[in-house]
Parts: sequence; C-alpha cells; structure tokens
Amino acid sequence: MPCRLLLTIMLLAMPAWAQKPAQQPTTAPLAMLAALPAALLEAQLRAGINAIGRLYQARHMRILAQRPASHAGLRCILLDIGADDGPLTESAICLGTIGALFLKLRVTAPPAAAGALEAALPPFAKGLVARLR
Repeated sequence: MPCRLLLTIMLLAMPAWAQKPAQQPTTAPLAMLAALPAALLEAQLRAGINAIGRLYQARHMRILAQRPASHAGLRCILLDIGADDGPLTESAICLGTIGALFLKLRVTAPPAAAGALEAALPPFAKGLVARLR
C-alpha cells in the first residue's frame, strides 16, 4: 500500500518536474542596456529629445536644461522646458530593456507642477517595469 501511494504521488508530480524552470535574466536591466550598441542608445535618446524639442518649439518654448537619471533600470534624461517668460514644464525620456523587449518611455508633467515629475517618475517607472516583467 505505501508503495502504491508513493507511485501515485510520483506520477502526479511528473508533469511539474518535466517543466523547465522560468528563465530569469542573468544581468540587471542597466547592464543589458549598456550592452546595446552605444550608437543605437544615443540615437534613440537624441531622437526622443529632438521630438520633444520640436513639439514645444511650435508653442514658442524650448528645452532649457537636461539632466541624466536612472530609475528602475531605465536610463532617463529629465528635461526642463519653458519660455523666457512662460511656465516651466518637465518632461522625461527613458530607455530600457525588459527581457528581450526594448522600452522607450516619455512622460510629461503639467506646467503648474514644477518638481512633480522628478518625484513621480521613480515609483511610476518601478511600477511600469514590474508590470511588464
């Protein structure tokens, strides 16, 4: 009887044993991002910054400052956008990899929320990356 029970348990467990373990990334997201060709990474960042610049140029605004940042494995450039006499808007362009996928994220805060993007971007990026994994 005990042998029969053991045999039944083993037969029921066989499909679970036969499954391959889930592949876990062997490198951190920033390391994977660093492995991308520097021409590709810089080109994507520049393309994003140029697109943002063109959008605001039509509104008589320009990029006043750029600063690098890193959030949840994403490489980001934070932008201050405004006119000499107008309100300041914050925007960010972020790049990263999630598994075999390439992620490009653009986020903009409303003009009246100075400092809000820099405070909200880390938890937002962390939540987004976690949901996509």
